Order: sequence, then C-alpha cells, then structure tokens
Amino acid sequence: MPRPAGGSTAPSRLDPYMGDAWAVHYAFELQQGTDVERTDVLGRCVAADPSHGELWKSISKTNTTEKQRFDKASILRKVVAAYFSGNGVVVVIPRGPTSTG
Repeated sequence: MPRPAGGSTAPSRLDPYMGDAWAVHYAFELQQGTDVERTDVLGRCVAADPSHGELWKSISKTNTTEKQRFDKASILRKVVAAYFSGNGVVVVIPRGPTSTG
C-alpha cells in the first residue's frame, strides 16, 4: 500500500493534542511501516503529550480512581487496540519500552 503524501506527519500538523489521530497513525505504521517509523511515531506522540479524543480521554482516565496514570505510550497502544477491536481488523501491538512517556 503506498504511503499517503505527507502522511508521516499528519497528526502533528493537524492537531498534535488529538490522541485518537495519533492512534490511527500508529496503527497504520504497525500494519505498513518499519520498526523505525513505528518508533518515530511513538516518540513524536509522547513528545506531543496528547490529551484529546474520545477514546484517548476514556482510556487515559480509566485508572484515575486507583491514583494510577498510564504513560502516553501505553495509552497509545490501548487506544489502538480499542479502536480496532470491533472493526474486524487485527492489529498486532508490540510491547515496547514505556520509559518514553
């Protein structure tokens, strides 16, 4: 599948705080990108510190009653899993270092 023009920076250009957009972009890289591209998207997402998006907000606030917060990399992976779980799409989410967030 060809890469969309300018697609590698789309979430950061449109709204870097939209976590759901980062999740879609990361899912695309999981399916079509290289390890380097996946790591790049993950790092840029963590650096952007997103806080918006329907799924992003619901997942990031899941553990607030337990006084425990997910790091941004974990939230991104959970949003990707939640977003694609009901669409018949299989996305393999690698476990990676969470120290980036």
